[in-house]
Amino acid sequence: MYKVILVDDEYMILAGLEKLIQWEALGIELVGSFSDGIDALEFVRENPVDIVITDVSMPVMTGIEFVSQAQEEDINFNFIILSGYQEFEYVKEGIRLGAENFILKPIDKVELNGSIQKIVTKLDEEEYHEQGDEILYHNTLLRWLNDDINPVDLRRILKQLGYRLELNELYTVLAISGIEEKRKSIWSEFLDRMNVSYHIYDNDILYIIVAGNTQRFDMIRKGIVLLSLKDKERMAIGELYVKFDQVHRSYDHASSLLEIMQFYNDDSYGRDISIKDRLNAEMSPNISFETFHQALSLGDDKGIFAHVEDLLEQVIRNNPEPEYVRYMSFVIFSDIYRHYNRIASKHYYDNLKRLHHAKSMFDVREVLKNSVMINQEQTDVKQYNVNVQKALQMIHQNYTDDLTIGVIAESLHLNAMYLGQIFKKETGLSFSQYLNQFRVKKAQNLLVQSNHNVNEIAELVGYTSSGYFYKNFKKECGISPREYRERSHNSEA
Repeated sequence: MYKVILVDDEYMILAGLEKLIQWEALGIELVGSFSDGIDALEFVRENPVDIVITDVSMPVMTGIEFVSQAQEEDINFNFIILSGYQEFEYVKEGIRLGAENFILKPIDKVELNGSIQKIVTKLDEEEYHEQGDEILYHNTLLRWLNDDINPVDLRRILKQLGYRLELNELYTVLAISGIEEKRKSIWSEFLDRMNVSYHIYDNDILYIIVAGNTQRFDMIRKGIVLLSLKDKERMAIGELYVKFDQVHRSYDHASSLLEIMQFYNDDSYGRDISIKDRLNAEMSPNISFETFHQALSLGDDKGIFAHVEDLLEQVIRNNPEPEYVRYMSFVIFSDIYRHYNRIASKHYYDNLKRLHHAKSMFDVREVLKNSVMINQEQTDVKQYNVNVQKALQMIHQNYTDDLTIGVIAESLHLNAMYLGQIFKKETGLSFSQYLNQFRVKKAQNLLVQSNHNVNEIAELVGYTSSGYFYKNFKKECGISPREYRERSHNSEA
């Protein structure tokens, strides 16, 4: 049975919670009730728990402080926050820490029970995967690369497997193709020798997640170059030094560059880039894609052009080698087409060829601007694999429901893993990424065109937790739903 503790300084609330939920029927054992965060922290230090339901406002140590301190000590659990009032700062901090839900008092039994059942389902799925650590490890890394797992679950599962995810580290994804079966043992020995913890094969491509500073990355990269130069293996480097929750961006960049290298039968994009030039350009000044991605998500047509120009100015500021400029141009190009979901379209390959043959920064600018314009103006509907088309139709029609890749795969009589793979290949996004982006776009429309409050909109577009909606919206758009509404109204004024 899963173990739960309750934390609230009001005795009547604790007594009510103990009786409100049929714990045993959910497969849960209530192992403790505490009136303060300090007592709860002492307990979880000695006794592993799976679920915590905690009040926010308590004397000596608040619920937020309790959860934060536990996470700092690498004590991980799923948690639900209770509060007598919707204090924005508490909500925001709870979301940052990974709260499953933020429930206002008086407690709604149905909402609380639903949140607990959701946690139990998630824990059941993890337990199922635990039947094989290798499968769990592979699936977890794949979900990490595809931005399909929240930080708390990622840390907990990796810890369970014997790995400690350092939140303050910076990460870079490398993609290696062309590894023959007989060479895989050589690669395994190399990665073990270099103490690289995170690496998986997916569709015969080896993905390596490198954690650490510039010296460590450069050491591993040089070692890989020596290995890969002996055979026809190709290496692509993703966006350098991203935070752990942005690893999917580095992965997407590496994957796109690998596709380009294979398209042109040219590995110079990955092999010959001067690491010194790349590091200098990254570190001083720091090249940030954040505002560019935000402009894409917000559909800010003028802003997209301005941010493309700004990125190019940052790239050439330190007079880097031409190969670095070409590399960064392809990174920007890939982000544009991935956002509009038109990778593999005819104009994608046309502009790809133009960018490949660009002789000057003027040529590069023209190709990137044309890429934005043609995608904004394009009205044709891309033709997908029939099963992917059916999956997309189900998302578009049922996005307000509790959709998962498993639910859709079952209705299509397909294996969920197979559907996930072809969905990613055809759309360029994982199922959860596509669903979240679709819901966020629907929410953007409602924020501008309706008077519903944010919590109502979250429910209308399919989120059972307003906190989870807030986190996903800000991740996609770079600003909160309320800020988005205010900006939209100000621009119309």
